[in-house]
Amino acid sequence: MPSTGIINGTNLRVYEGSDAVAYATEGSFSLSREFTEQLHKDNAGSGWTERSPHTKTATITVSALYADDASSTNFNELFTAWDGGTSLTLKFSTEVTGDDFWSGSFYCESIELNAPDKDDASYSATFISTGAITMAQVA
Repeated sequence: MPSTGIINGTNLRVYEGSDAVAYATEGSFSLSREFTEQLHKDNAGSGWTERSPHTKTATITVSALYADDASSTNFNELFTAWDGGTSLTLKFSTEVTGDDFWSGSFYCESIELNAPDKDDASYSATFISTGAITMAQVA
């Protein structure tokens, strides 16, 4: 049964294939579109800009606690994808039957490992889409 009401952010996760990013503390999914400005002699005096929509892109970011022994997707797997320029199939989902999710092919654009004194080690990664993003429902 699909989720109802406001979705708790804890339930939305970043998945690589069917594995959630291990020990995730935060995730985000961002969509953007570029526009072309159309300047011509017929709109010059109107004061209004005309635009046409063009390319679309999606970005997924994830922050997680660092652990070498994670059984799900971890820093080392993401590093390997970044290092090799390998695309990953990522999705942003609750994994609750009937809920919408978004997925596509992404490259790891950046990855950062943090090791603060007397605190948990963590990392963050940013992924940029290649190709179309799809929206579907969890079966």
